[in-house]
Order: sequence, then C-alpha cells, then structure tokens
Amino acid sequence: MRDRGEITALDLYDNRLALLRRQAELEGVHIIHTVCANAASFESDKRYDRVLCDVPCSGYGEIAAKPELRQKPPMETNPLFDLQRSILEKGASLLKPGGRLVYSTCTIDKRENEQVLHAFLHDHPEFCAVPVKVEGAPAPQEEGFLRILPDQNGPEGFFMAAIEYRK
Repeated sequence: MRDRGEITALDLYDNRLALLRRQAELEGVHIIHTVCANAASFESDKRYDRVLCDVPCSGYGEIAAKPELRQKPPMETNPLFDLQRSILEKGASLLKPGGRLVYSTCTIDKRENEQVLHAFLHDHPEFCAVPVKVEGAPAPQEEGFLRILPDQNGPEGFFMAAIEYRK
C-alpha cells in the first residue's frame, strides 16, 4: 500500500498489537490503526475494501513446529468451529460492495477450512469464492481455495480462501 490508505488491525491481546506497532514503526509504516477487540463482535460504521480473517485454529498444519499437537487428537466438535464462523460472518459484514475477504488458518482440518467456507457461501449468496493464487504455491483447488499441505511446499500446512461481496 506504500503507506497510503488505512489499515485497521484487531487483536484480542494488546501485547500482540504492541508488537505490530513496533514492527510498523521500524518499517516506516504509519497507516496502521490498532484496536484491542474481539474480531467476532467488533463494531464499526466503516466498510472496508479488504478484510483479512486470520482466525484462531487447531494449528494442525504446524505439527512440524509444534510436535505436541500429535498428542492432541481432533475433537468431534470444537468451540473453535463456532468462533471461526463468527469471525468470518463479522468480517464479511464489514466489506464494501465489491470488497474481498481472505479467510486463513494454519490448520489442514477441513472442518475449520472448507466446511466453514462452504456453509458461509451457502447461507450468503451475495458472496462468491474467488481463486487464491500465491506465487510458488500449488494451484488453487476447484473452488478456488488454496490448501498447502505439509511437505508440498515445506513442513507447514495452511489454508486460504477469498470471497467477494457482490451486492
């Protein structure tokens, strides 16, 4: 953005926002406005061109860096599923018409990724998936979602999806 425009960064924890502010200062970025808030219930009169929802997740894509996850089997139901959907819903409600939202996780659990997006898109026909393309990453899946599996492009697994508000 070349330090033009405005970025609103939310986090539930102020210590994380302090790290972001320090890094932005080091890099000469002055357009970031930080807000200590719950992304699932954030209220704003502003509408945004772009929203990034990097949601809390189980982290099953990071088993190489966090081997203790091998001892934590996936649960049938997980409170994260509802939280992820709430953050996605709130983020989408903040978009301008024509705006795009990127939903990302560091897990390879389809319940936290594809299933969250499919349910959202089913309930919100005014949104559509748009292909995610990242240089050096595998081609997006049929619906445009990008799933990077461990050992495909490194030891970590990630998921990204983009949706556009077409109202």
